[in-house]
Amino acid sequence: MAKKKQIKIKKSHVKWAAVAVVLILAAVILFPYATNNTTEPVEETNITEIVDTTNVAELGDLVTINYVLKLDNGKIVDTNDEVLAKEAGLTTYKKGPYKFILGQSNKLPTFDQAIEGLKVGEKKTIIIKPIEPVLTFKINITDKKPRRIMYPRIKSYTLAEYESKFQEPAIVNNIISNVDEQPWPLQIINVTEKYVVTQAMVRSGDSFFVPGQEWKSQVLRLSDKIIEFVQDPKIGLVFDTPYGTAEMTNVTISNIFFTHTPVQGKALKQKVTTGKQQGKTFDFEVLDVSEKDFVIRRTNYLAQELANIEVEVLELVKDVKEI
Repeated sequence: MAKKKQIKIKKSHVKWAAVAVVLILAAVILFPYATNNTTEPVEETNITEIVDTTNVAELGDLVTINYVLKLDNGKIVDTNDEVLAKEAGLTTYKKGPYKFILGQSNKLPTFDQAIEGLKVGEKKTIIIKPIEPVLTFKINITDKKPRRIMYPRIKSYTLAEYESKFQEPAIVNNIISNVDEQPWPLQIINVTEKYVVTQAMVRSGDSFFVPGQEWKSQVLRLSDKIIEFVQDPKIGLVFDTPYGTAEMTNVTISNIFFTHTPVQGKALKQKVTTGKQQGKTFDFEVLDVSEKDFVIRRTNYLAQELANIEVEVLELVKDVKEI
């Protein structure tokens, strides 16, 4: 048999072949990165765009405007237009162009916000969203209140108030009276440069028509500062309430019970007894009368209403801050 011929490869050839392979692989791998990283140089700039606000109303500017503020139902609640104000029955309004520092109108914050950003000569109608919830109270048709009531025995008058209500000199220990002001006589107990201080002259067992009540109440007990009355109404008595009329149905030791006959749509004033606005008096309206209850809703209170403002910017002076 013939012997196969063996091919001998020098070690140096193998070495150089391996180097070549490595170089080829490296070129294949690095080529995409080399091509992708070649980007055009970005030209740097320090130029800032300047917005001209010379004629744009901003907070702190002194602005002069004409405006009409309306509720969503079209009722005008504020304006500087004298003709529209009189037609709407407004008793207080700004006559002529209204000039104020934007942000200091003393109206709703949304009033100033609506004008911010408008240009001189610009006319626009802008929706103003409510910033407070609608305030309502539900009242039962069958109602009750405590039979005992407290009334202050001490009352102070300014000198002007005293002179308008009493036609007598303000002298300590003098006994004065004015049945339209108080149903009982008063004794002057102190007189200062600004005030006249009086004390009710009553005794236990005395009966009076306490202010705000349509029936007599009897003095149950008293201290230097407080009179405690017990109310004594008669069953069947029909009396006026802020909501309409009511009829007395029962009287117990602790309570008096009555039934309301509310008048739908009746306007009234009521003091709020709870919440952040406790102690404040607002306009309300009787609504949603049913056999069991009725609702009173706060009215004429812009902060709770959806409204819109029709405004025209007449003039402005930049950055006045205050006047």
